[in-house]
Amino acid sequence: MCVCAYCTNVSCRLFEDGGNFCTAEMTDYTKRLDKTSQLVTSTEQSLSAELRNIEPKKVDQIAKIIHDFQDRWLRSLIGRLILFDSHGQ
Repeated sequence: MCVCAYCTNVSCRLFEDGGNFCTAEMTDYTKRLDKTSQLVTSTEQSLSAELRNIEPKKVDQIAKIIHDFQDRWLRSLIGRLILFDSHGQ
């Protein structure tokens, strides 16, 4: 009986156990699955690290956009108040 991560969720049994695989196939499949599993884990860790680095940059960009918008809105409001006040006199 195989004990790799894949086989714990799927029934992989040897011929001698009533399954469809010989010992060599099970060994080969187990090695391939373990290698693929390590690659997936490595990729997940890499992506996670990259996302952790990107997040602060995006937060800073968003904060700058919000600040710029608030600044433009305030200038627009002041300009309108000045125009309204100058037309009211």
